[in-house]
Amino acid sequence: MGIQVRPSRPRGHPHCDSCFSQYCKAPVEISVSCVLIPCRLLCGAIFHLCKEEEHALLCPNERVPCLNAGFGCPISMPRSWLAAHLQVCPASVVCCSMEWNRWPAEDAQSHTHSALQHNLVKEEEEGGGHGEALDLAMALRDQHHLFHSLKMKNLFPELIERKRQMYYYSQLEPMKINTVRTFKIPTSFTAKHTRIRNPGHRKRVDAAVDTSDLGVEPQDMPIWEEVQASLLCSLEKEQRGHLIAESQSSDALLSDTGTQTYAFLSAPFSRDTSLASLTEDRPLQLHLQLQAKGVTARHNKSSSAFTFLCGHTFQRREFPKHFRNVHTDIQMCASGWFEQRCPLAYLGCTYSQRRFQPSTHTATVTYNKELSSFSLRPTVPASLNEEPQYSKSQPAPEPVSNLRRRRSRGGGGRDQDSLSTLPYEVLHHMASFLDSLSLFQLALVSHLMREVCSSLLHDRGMVSLLWEKKTYKTGMAKWKAKKVVWQFSTLFSPVEAWCFDNNVPSMSDHLKVCPYYEMEPRTERVLLPHIVNNKMNTDTQSNSNSLVTLFQKKT
Repeated sequence: MGIQVRPSRPRGHPHCDSCFSQYCKAPVEISVSCVLIPCRLLCGAIFHLCKEEEHALLCPNERVPCLNAGFGCPISMPRSWLAAHLQVCPASVVCCSMEWNRWPAEDAQSHTHSALQHNLVKEEEEGGGHGEALDLAMALRDQHHLFHSLKMKNLFPELIERKRQMYYYSQLEPMKINTVRTFKIPTSFTAKHTRIRNPGHRKRVDAAVDTSDLGVEPQDMPIWEEVQASLLCSLEKEQRGHLIAESQSSDALLSDTGTQTYAFLSAPFSRDTSLASLTEDRPLQLHLQLQAKGVTARHNKSSSAFTFLCGHTFQRREFPKHFRNVHTDIQMCASGWFEQRCPLAYLGCTYSQRRFQPSTHTATVTYNKELSSFSLRPTVPASLNEEPQYSKSQPAPEPVSNLRRRRSRGGGGRDQDSLSTLPYEVLHHMASFLDSLSLFQLALVSHLMREVCSSLLHDRGMVSLLWEKKTYKTGMAKWKAKKVVWQFSTLFSPVEAWCFDNNVPSMSDHLKVCPYYEMEPRTERVLLPHIVNNKMNTDTQSNSNSLVTLFQKKT
């Protein structure tokens, strides 16, 4: 292993190489010493003139690029600011690694509320619910990611379409092949080397079992459902303790192989087919449990197959706020605290109410499907939604909805909504008060708002590298950074404290009209066992007293 040696700099003056005193009074001599000068950037250092280039490598006031310049940060600053800049650097990005587990809805060892899940999915599909439930939204998000990760070629490789190989020699004239066997006279009579207890000489018993032994025709075999079979194959070792098609070998010569065949209506599959593409045109169903678990109660975490990752990226200064509000406050306390369900939810009642709100303002916790993240929706007073009253002499302005419709049709050159008519500087100042998630959504409104939000990217956004895989002709592949991407994170305004919403009605009010609350009035009398025992003890005592009295009288 060679040692890398840094090339030495050109040798300077003999005196200056060993002089580090800012009060040096050595005379200036050619090829011996030079004059003392102060730092041009006013850092306070005094050194010989020949060391000016060397001092630039250490000067705290020298402007240098950020430590994350290779990751996309374009900012240059004095060297003394590098450490403090890392806290606000747009390229200092942290990926959230929070994980949680979900088990399939058909798990026999769990007490799942199948009626509740069925009714929730039905309301979600029909759109009749009062806003999507938080636990249902997270479960559907996890199921969406799970179905995209389950590839059919990994689960059922025998059902994948095979590419037809072109046989280029089918048109050639067949040739006659003669096989010549020659007899070779043995030159020795040495016995063939054999093993003791050679398995090849062992008598074998045919114990194979085939589908024909079932006595059922192949066309009458049951058809499997793709979702249940895929989840079973993903969790077969977790559920059964071993693989269904598991190979075992007793020694280096013999191996036992078990096979399991499946029949699907949609088979054969293409090579890029996933479970999500198979269920895209089917009615919405929830195949995972509604409740998520941080650590499963029955197995260790490493054996869990359905483990989900948050995966959102944030700036370093934003990550503690995200983890506290999203994972610690909302996700772990969604069931029962943030969202309280009816006590009869196990029977199928889908009524729920959200009880918590930020202590500083009125807002509701919602779930954004497109971003797969939580958000705060502020409650707008009803007075702001009402149209203002104008006098007869003053014409009312055109509604904003009509202006947007006109611009979408191509006639929005000069007609704009009232917000877009403000000066650019005012819009920039207003946008600086928004959180990252609001800026993310505001940038999608119009080209003007996108320009306003893009001006805040260097201060509020984050930058990352977009990688692409490049394959060469030799078959070797490498990953290269294609470009840098600027974006806003999904962090909403941080909440320091939560409080109960006083406008939420009591759950007892719902129980009065709950369709699943059925009272069973009892009119017949029921004799309590405790009263019966007391009555029998009283009768026994009275009888004993009378017998003693009678005996005393006789004596």
